[in-house]
Amino acid sequence: MYRVFDTGGRLLYVGSSERPRQRWHEHRSRTVWWPLARAYSLDWFEDRAAAYTAEARAIVAEQPELNQVWRPRPVPSPEATPEAWRVLDALRAIEQMDDPARQARAITEVLKVQSDSGPKLKEARRAWVLGQRAKKVTYREIAETLGVSISTVQDVERGYSGSGKNRPRTGRRMKSATGEPGGTVGTSVKSESVSGGEASSSD
Repeated sequence: MYRVFDTGGRLLYVGSSERPRQRWHEHRSRTVWWPLARAYSLDWFEDRAAAYTAEARAIVAEQPELNQVWRPRPVPSPEATPEAWRVLDALRAIEQMDDPARQARAITEVLKVQSDSGPKLKEARRAWVLGQRAKKVTYREIAETLGVSISTVQDVERGYSGSGKNRPRTGRRMKSATGEPGGTVGTSVKSESVSGGEASSSD
């Protein structure tokens, strides 16, 4: 995690990166405020999840002048796959862009790709879950592998995507017009949608 300061020691910006020098070069070429930067500090953490958590807390507590409003978001566990981390890093880079027009263009490009790849990725995950269930693998074991809850695994198995509040019930018995037990209510499945020059060190 890094902090960038101006000549008077005022905190301008808080960020995090595995390669802070590379990120500063990016700031130099893309951010209008970089000429104000005169010093920086670095804090190293054992993994990216810890760095992201520290960054979020610092932005909320220290109120750096030039950070955009930070919105809390889930942080993957340190055991997340390298591929997942690369996607998260890319999304965070877009969130931290200072040029609104470039940011809007990047968001549009990502959403355009997501509309195509999102459903395919969900189907690939569901196919794997169904394969594991066919092998009699328990929900708990699948949940541990995916890093999700058992109820999420069950939703994936059914092809359901939505909030737990609106989760359809399965296997519920209904009464016939005569009051006798009738058939089983079918599961209602909701369709899925994929909703530079460097500053000098202060050390």
